[in-house]
Amino acid sequence: MVCGLDLSLFVSTYTAGRIFAIGHDGYGSLRVLPVHMQRPMGVAFYGQRMAVATLRDIQVFYAHEEAGRNLPFSFQQFQTFYTPRISYHTGPLDIHDLHVTSKGMLAVATKFSCLATFTSETSFTPIWTPNFITELRPEDRCHLNGLAMDGEVPAYVSMLGSGNRAGSWRDEITTGGQIVRVADHEVVAAGLGMPHSPRLVGDRLYFLESAKGHLVYLDFKTGSMHVVAEFGRFVRGLVVVGQTAVVAYSKLRATSTTFAKLHGVVRGDSAGILGVDLRTGAELFNAEFLDGVDEVYDVQARAGGSVGMMGSSEAAKYELITIKGTSFWQKRAPN
Repeated sequence: MVCGLDLSLFVSTYTAGRIFAIGHDGYGSLRVLPVHMQRPMGVAFYGQRMAVATLRDIQVFYAHEEAGRNLPFSFQQFQTFYTPRISYHTGPLDIHDLHVTSKGMLAVATKFSCLATFTSETSFTPIWTPNFITELRPEDRCHLNGLAMDGEVPAYVSMLGSGNRAGSWRDEITTGGQIVRVADHEVVAAGLGMPHSPRLVGDRLYFLESAKGHLVYLDFKTGSMHVVAEFGRFVRGLVVVGQTAVVAYSKLRATSTTFAKLHGVVRGDSAGILGVDLRTGAELFNAEFLDGVDEVYDVQARAGGSVGMMGSSEAAKYELITIKGTSFWQKRAPN
């Protein structure tokens, strides 16, 4: 349960190589299921589908109620159980934010400074590039990272810089970030400190300024920007559920010259997730990872707190076959 809501949270940590499915066991106790993946980043949902961007592919899962009801390894049942269905081999695009629509998947291909879709023919199809990027090359020129959707239409993107050469976003890492409207390339906010995770909610665009440790929003009615909460942490990963924002925070990478510029500005000694009341900025909960997790990228929420996922340690000893209306579990044969 999250703030009294029957929700599950999905948290990606690329340094630990895991997706954490966080829910409850049906009896009031928290249940955290780690699922191993290679460098998971953006997480997205559409209907019964779940997609995760990893190092070289996008993995698509489907929610099966039947599979969660007849578990061979637990007397407890899952309301929802995600099973792997399709894998798109993209190659190492450094995908950050990911979205799924009725027409397919849409992702931020950070290495190529563009928004991309995917088919079975090529690694990706570029559909939008910032107007200052002059050629499509694997050079991460502006560190395009976040994408806010308006329904099924890409609406706003976040980026850490506006340069047109490889890695130029590092030059002004704490002040060069901006939010850009996709439709006409208009810069709606500039001078930002590492903006991430833009999320459009009504007339407001919420996003995180990672280098300042702030949750802020742009009010399109007034054209003004407001700080909702100041965390004093390196924040990245945001989902809005009603009047609650769930925000992820990360440790500062000790070996990074980029992160070194943030020491003394934001804390970077722990990683976790916290909840914030959007009306008051008050902290509602704070859950730290005690060990093994340094950097979190994304956090997403789904209705229903009892959730399972193929790939978790409990399910690893079994194989699963699903058909419409039923499912079959069988013990995995030894190698």
